[in-house]
Amino acid sequence: MTLRAVAFGDLATGTWGAALSPHPELPSVAIVGPEARVVVGAELSGGTSAGDEWWIAGDGLDLAVSPEAADDAEGAEGDLDQRVTVRGALGGEHPREADLIGCRSARMGALEPGRSQLLRYVCAWFAAGEGLALVAVRPRRAAGHGDERITATLFSGGHPLSVAEPRLSTTYADAGQPVRATLELWLAEDEDSDQREEERQVQYPRRAAGEASGTGTSIELGPFELRVQPFLWRAEGREGAGIYLLAQAR
Repeated sequence: MTLRAVAFGDLATGTWGAALSPHPELPSVAIVGPEARVVVGAELSGGTSAGDEWWIAGDGLDLAVSPEAADDAEGAEGDLDQRVTVRGALGGEHPREADLIGCRSARMGALEPGRSQLLRYVCAWFAAGEGLALVAVRPRRAAGHGDERITATLFSGGHPLSVAEPRLSTTYADAGQPVRATLELWLAEDEDSDQREEERQVQYPRRAAGEASGTGTSIELGPFELRVQPFLWRAEGREGAGIYLLAQAR
């Protein structure tokens, strides 16, 4: 049982989208902005290898999700994080074509009815080959953040870098929608190859800060409440688009 998620968007046009295939017992769903149109039952399909394309289809959606690079994209326990290009038809009241960048992720057993309390999927993309993706999963009856399984990937120069210690802090609105977030991504020492030897003795995390940008939405998805919010992210002097996806047991 593998959770699959795709997110994509463009700051200049305000176009964004996300798709989630959470569990065989739950329907897949796609959301397309700027109007946050929801397509429950949208199909998110494709191969399981890092180089395979995925597809998003349903109610006017016909999108191909293609990895920018297939090498070194697979992490521990079969986890997958990749930067992707998304091309095809977005459908809706005013049909339009998409040619956007984003991220896709896959996790084994990440969201299971009756066993999972919380899933947070955060991703952002900046210049070509630059971005990040984070997935945090909290089991049911967990005490708090300390019991979450958090994995993350940083994309730099077109290559995925392993994150040894990812940290995510989120501020929520009264209704539960994420409105601000900060990330600290501590790389494994052998991934920080661009640092001089003396700099490695005092390691610093890669940081990013984001805020809600545009219209989000919430959806009942089986026993979960799914909230999807487009974000504006800033990191190292750059701005980028992104998505914050939150699934919480009701």
